[in-house]
Amino acid sequence: MIQTLHTDENMHNQFVERHPAGDLMQMTGWGEVKQAMGWRCRRVAIAEDEQLVGSVQILFFPVLGTGYTIAYIPRGFVTDYERLDYVEALWEETKRLAREENAIFVKLDPDIDLGEGVAFERLVALGFRHKGFEKGFPYVQPRHRMELTLQTQEEETFQSFQRRTRSKIRTSLKNGITFERGGASGLSCFSELMEETGKRDGFVTRDQTYFEKLYQTLHAAGQAELFFCRLHPTVALQQLENEKSELESALIETEQKEQKTEKQQIRRLKKLEELNRRLFKVDQSIEEMLHLQQTHPEGKLLSGALFTYAAGKAHYLYGASSDAYRSYLPNYRMQWEMIRYATELKLHTYDFGGVSGYESEEDPYRGLYDFKKLFGTEMKEKIGEFDFVLNPTMYQAYDKGLPLLKKVRRLVMNYF
Repeated sequence: MIQTLHTDENMHNQFVERHPAGDLMQMTGWGEVKQAMGWRCRRVAIAEDEQLVGSVQILFFPVLGTGYTIAYIPRGFVTDYERLDYVEALWEETKRLAREENAIFVKLDPDIDLGEGVAFERLVALGFRHKGFEKGFPYVQPRHRMELTLQTQEEETFQSFQRRTRSKIRTSLKNGITFERGGASGLSCFSELMEETGKRDGFVTRDQTYFEKLYQTLHAAGQAELFFCRLHPTVALQQLENEKSELESALIETEQKEQKTEKQQIRRLKKLEELNRRLFKVDQSIEEMLHLQQTHPEGKLLSGALFTYAAGKAHYLYGASSDAYRSYLPNYRMQWEMIRYATELKLHTYDFGGVSGYESEEDPYRGLYDFKKLFGTEMKEKIGEFDFVLNPTMYQAYDKGLPLLKKVRRLVMNYF
């Protein structure tokens, strides 16, 4: 017999953590972050034979000045969708709470691949409206995501990357890029990098207060880390001096090597030209690092990332990078080290985040897809968003962008 059950935070989180449908956004820490942004958070749970079999965290956002709310279940119900009785029981309790909160509609977006399981059919049968299979970014969560399946051994995962990716990771190590864990004190630097990134790429960034709440809450729950990649001039100079010495030795050896045929002489000239070109580039880099050593003897932060994890999945939640020294490839070192950390945590998936779903060269987001693809990822298409309408009149006003709700709708979409 299925019954509703009151769960405390620990019980809910433990269930979500071990369930195949569990997700960071169903953890109570995520709810706490959203509450700081004006949402209300409530939970529903069901049990069968006194065993917890389903749980859900519902976020309610008040539509200012109307007395109504919008209900959102990020990543959907945490239960076995194969069991219709579980889904129905969770939904009935959820619907009751949604009516208590005067919700216009309930939105959910399960993290389930298209064509996998019966979740799509179950939700439609319950009366949910599917919001379509559009590409791009029209939904709260991107419907197309780049995911990397993590191997037990990090070397296996490394070998799954494209060849040039492996090469660039090794180059970033030689370039003097170091990887370090930040803390709460590093959030101001991270916010500055995010601002720089937003200006360069043309998007509005969150303020530092948001990142502080997000990091402090999730880090305390053991679900978030702040990482940085730094260019250390001292480390870089040592590598560059070694490389210069090797190039100079190769030049001397090539110049002294006897060439008997014309073909050999041409080959030697080409090799000398290439060696001199590389030596010139190294000398330029040495000069650049000597200058950096004077201005930033402790090194310069080039990239930062908020890394989150729960229920077996790692998430590259927020990433930021400086415009300076991009040729030193800090983002390659960052991704590799976070993947290594996810492997160390014994997680099974590394989520690089959303992409548009288009693979054509004309897609304005093609660069985002290309970078994530370099790391052996697979583009996963999710089943998408579903809305259950509780107030048809207000829903139509919201969905069609009635002037009264236009501004509120934009605000809500920013806060999801």
